[in-house]
Amino acid sequence: MVKDGKLQAVAVTNTHRAEVMSDVPTSAEAGMPAVLAFNWFAVMAPAKTPKPVIDTLYTALIKTVQEPDIQAKLAALGIEPFTQPSPEAAADFMRAETARWGEIARASGAKAD
Repeated sequence: MVKDGKLQAVAVTNTHRAEVMSDVPTSAEAGMPAVLAFNWFAVMAPAKTPKPVIDTLYTALIKTVQEPDIQAKLAALGIEPFTQPSPEAAADFMRAETARWGEIARASGAKAD
């Protein structure tokens, strides 16, 4: 709808501009530095999966995401791969996001039914 001129994008709520809308500022650039929300996905394994297996899966996933045809297919959907430098960094990221969004949910007063 933005490309068709039916909506005007004010900002992208990420740390960097979106490739598909590179002329749209980030929320920080638009004067809203606290507004940060973006979709992310993770591949998970059972908690007691041996580290060598995790490392093999991680390496295969990173290699797959870097394939030019995969990059093109994701870009066509407006998806920019967001990878972490290690499985441990991914776990740290997920813990930080859980804490951040937990705080936002508690501050909102929202209750699950």
